[in-house]
Amino acid sequence: MEDITQLSTQMAMLERQIEALNQNMKMMQSHLHELLVTKETLTNIKDAKAGQEVLFPIGGGCFTFGKIVQPNQVIVNIGSNIAVKESTDKGIVSVESRIEDIKKLMAQTSASYSELKKRMEELDAHGHKMMQQQEKPNIK
Repeated sequence: MEDITQLSTQMAMLERQIEALNQNMKMMQSHLHELLVTKETLTNIKDAKAGQEVLFPIGGGCFTFGKIVQPNQVIVNIGSNIAVKESTDKGIVSVESRIEDIKKLMAQTSASYSELKKRMEELDAHGHKMMQQQEKPNIK
């Protein structure tokens, strides 16, 4: 019975880890979507003329109208609440770098998720085998 208790504890721990990875993947997918929208917006700004009216995404599928003042300049957050003025091209490169970083992290997280799921399946099969062995009568 001790083995089944240990197995149950291990499976519960794996379930929590799998759920945490699921939540992380959802957040990363949301962040990736945001970065892709940002890249598209920067590309559109780059191609706009000063004074041109455009739609700016403000999140949640909502947009607002605005006029481009400096299509060749953007403010980019570089971390720790620090933002710098950069060329639009450099801003696009920065966002593309973040997109690649998040895709790599998503791939690593997905691999970890697959490993945990495989381990969970192995433990589940082992648990079923243990239960079947306990159900068999001891014949001497």
